[in-house]
Amino acid sequence: MHYFDEISLRPQLYIVEGDPSLLKEFTAYLLVKRTPSLIIDGGNKFDPFILSSFCKQLDMNAMEQVYVSRAFTIFQLKMLITSALPAFIRESAPSVVVVSFFSDLFRSDDVEGEIATILYKKLLFRLKEIVKTYCVPVVVTDHKNTVKIFDSRVSFKMKRNAMVLSIDQQTFQVPFIHPYQKTLDLWRTTHG
Repeated sequence: MHYFDEISLRPQLYIVEGDPSLLKEFTAYLLVKRTPSLIIDGGNKFDPFILSSFCKQLDMNAMEQVYVSRAFTIFQLKMLITSALPAFIRESAPSVVVVSFFSDLFRSDDVEGEIATILYKKLLFRLKEIVKTYCVPVVVTDHKNTVKIFDSRVSFKMKRNAMVLSIDQQTFQVPFIHPYQKTLDLWRTTHG
């Protein structure tokens, strides 16, 4: 078991925040383990090589079952979430939908601040409606997010020689694991 498996996904709207490199790893792992899956890349940071690496580590041939869509403006993101996403869910029935680095596009100088703020909240509410309508987990990754709309909050932080994983304010400290050790079994036996 990988430490990302500690996060069980139910049909809810999740916010996963923290260290960008951990968010990329978590996203790739989740997309491979929960195929068919979809990522809407809002921060232009999706790395298919990390995805490929997890396919090899987990001995899964999942590359063709991970769908990727990129938004380069908030208006493209709006179109993807409001129009394309519901159609995709009806057609392909993904196990999980990830919207990565959601707030990155809203930091643009091209759109007036008030319009960006309104659209930001409307798109989050639309994602929450999609969860209820289609009974699919939607995971939003971000650096830091204070909006209270999310059903569940997951946070990754690096702290000295460990990763701190918080799931709905329950905190687990996961020591760095050697590359050859793929489970937390040894850690669980010594830490209860």
